[in-house]
Amino acid sequence: MSQPELLKNKYLVLEKIGAGGMSTVYRGFDVLERKDVAIKRFHVVREGAIARGSYRVEIDSLKGLKHKHIVELLDDGEDAEGNPFLVLELLEKDLRLAKRDDPGSFSSWTTVFESIVLPILDAIEFGHLQGITHRDISPGNILLKSPSILKLADFGIARIKGRFNAGITLREYRTEPFAPPEHDDGSNSDARDVFSFGAVVIWALAPTEVLNYADLYAATNAINVPSELKEILLKCLARSPQERFENGVSLKLVCDAFWREFQSNNFASQLSFVRIAATRKAQLSLSELTDMDHREFIEQDINNSPTISKFVKEGKPVPNHYVVLGGRLSYHIMFAEDSREILVMHASESDPGSLLRKKDNQPDPRVRFTFNMLRARLGYDEAFDAIEAAIAEYGWDTDSHENESAPFVDLCTRILDAKQDLEQVRQPPVNYTDLELDGRIVTVCVD
Repeated sequence: MSQPELLKNKYLVLEKIGAGGMSTVYRGFDVLERKDVAIKRFHVVREGAIARGSYRVEIDSLKGLKHKHIVELLDDGEDAEGNPFLVLELLEKDLRLAKRDDPGSFSSWTTVFESIVLPILDAIEFGHLQGITHRDISPGNILLKSPSILKLADFGIARIKGRFNAGITLREYRTEPFAPPEHDDGSNSDARDVFSFGAVVIWALAPTEVLNYADLYAATNAINVPSELKEILLKCLARSPQERFENGVSLKLVCDAFWREFQSNNFASQLSFVRIAATRKAQLSLSELTDMDHREFIEQDINNSPTISKFVKEGKPVPNHYVVLGGRLSYHIMFAEDSREILVMHASESDPGSLLRKKDNQPDPRVRFTFNMLRARLGYDEAFDAIEAAIAEYGWDTDSHENESAPFVDLCTRILDAKQDLEQVRQPPVNYTDLELDGRIVTVCVD
């Protein structure tokens, strides 16, 4: 068994995880930093000048592109044979796999707009402001760092203004139907990214496969989105580059204006969602309370005017554990640090009166919960901070206050109930004139 190759005395080259026309991508491991990485190796001998040119362009592009929605370049170099390679952050899942694995997450245009349109448009705008065009934006080049964080990858055929070499043809590497149909001669390159962006959005929203230009334009007419958004997408897909938005900057201005207008008319769309998962125990407890799918039921109930408090055991709050009160049920949730997941541990039913009394003494969690991967806009840490801030800023320890007051409230309630019962069975008093005691016998004389 051969030993793994070691590059720059630092990066172990492990199994192949992807391949393209100019390069092969391997899983790697940084033995000094002790972390997984991606290693992209270029085929210099086989591809000659194209790969060398592509390598130089990608290096220059990524070194200037430090952005939260662009894959980070960690290092670069050459192997023992002189073949160039890049070391990048490892992101294994792309948008194609995400849609295949969870197509329901792509069914809502608002979810797609928040989760895909806005972050990817941020990355494109940033690149265009640096004078860099991507030229191969497609679902395969949009990677997931987490369910709520997308990153644009593979600037390998990016055009840097002033450095474009018209002698290197790249037509064979374009991805149909995401690359525009016109010949790539180096002009209107920013508008090419605009076309690709529109095509990715249509693909994400389309209920059927989009394999070619005919599918793309048919899907544009079929998707269910506001007319204003459809007009924006149609302009992105204009067959003439001059009829499209000039670049990502002008496109983002229009999309941001559309989104602000939509949000102002739809307050609920401004809620920040975080992704959750339900344990087997929670699913079993729900199966005894409802016939609905557990995910559908939880999303409806837990987001019905929710309040939150810390989960208390033996009089002490348990770190990372909370109780969320929904419309009907009480949910024990946990922030699992090892898996970076937010888990619904258990669901239980409370009488409506008790539920309402508790809600009066607890704050809104400031987040909403979803099983939908793309709907989730908050990450693990952001959601934790928002919930902790909501509890802290409520002004006092809701758990201890509730725990101390609840027994007293229950006692008062029982006393009042007993008094009411006594009043209902009480008989009128009897007047007597004399009382005589004989041991345990009492003789009473009445009128």
